[in-house]
Amino acid sequence: GPAMAALAAHPGVPALFVSHDAAAPFDVPPSHPRIRRLFAVDERCRARLVEDGAARAAVGLLPNAVDLARIPPRPAPLPERPRRAVTMTRHPMHLPALREACAAAGIALEEWGTDPERITERPEQVFAEVDLVFATARTALEAAAAGAGVVVCDARGCAGFLTRARAEAWLPWNLGAGVMRDWAEPGP
Repeated sequence: GPAMAALAAHPGVPALFVSHDAAAPFDVPPSHPRIRRLFAVDERCRARLVEDGAARAAVGLLPNAVDLARIPPRPAPLPERPRRAVTMTRHPMHLPALREACAAAGIALEEWGTDPERITERPEQVFAEVDLVFATARTALEAAAAGAGVVVCDARGCAGFLTRARAEAWLPWNLGAGVMRDWAEPGP
């Protein structure tokens, strides 16, 4: 996988392995003497690495980060009721539910990421210009840093609206699958 390719491309260089996905086969750490440390982006990934044989104490938590220097100032404060929302996702299965909910609330929804023509290299610019963002993981972190309201959700389920208290509880789970409920289940 990618880790072995990187090791082959840089002979003699020590490496670390970071797991970003608790289920993907490519996120199983290869056994290699130059891999000195194992990290996981969240508790689900850490549990997977431990299940795969790593000692829990040997797996560090390395959460996603946001480059605050990239976050532009908001042109205006958030309105009392959201008027404009964005979703950025790779998996469109939940989009019908978002479209329906936004339409019922009178919120214009822009969809990014599901179509090659709707991808941006500056998502933080988009987030600073909208009221509400539907996203997970680093995308949700960037949206919150840009001052948008955030609903943590994707095709895997929905956790709900991100508040300061929820952020403290959800960040060890990378605002991802570990905090979401299936769309068929009631949310937290």
